Amino acid sequence: MFNISPETLKHLEELAQLELPLGLEEKMLQDLNHILSTFQVISVVEKPPESGMEQSAFLRADVPHPYTDPSRLFDPSRLKNGFLRVKPVLEDKEEEG
Repeated sequence: MFNISPETLKHLEELAQLELPLGLEEKMLQDLNHILSTFQVISVVEKPPESGMEQSAFLRADVPHPYTDPSRLFDPSRLKNGFLRVKPVLEDKEEEG
């Protein structure tokens, strides 16, 4: 089991440029030690033996199929001069009024 010392936690706090609220150090130590213990358990889990068969992904060739008819993708009434009209995502507060 891992055991992170309060000094190590303080060092990590400085490296990460954090300021832990008072009283949270003990909880943080417990959480970090638990996380590291979990990784230790995971590291010793046995992997199943290799099957001997090579597995590979068979991917199809990527052939583009352009859409010449935009109505197949969305409502044509949303087109303006060949471009899709959308609502503004970002607006300045000055422009709204």
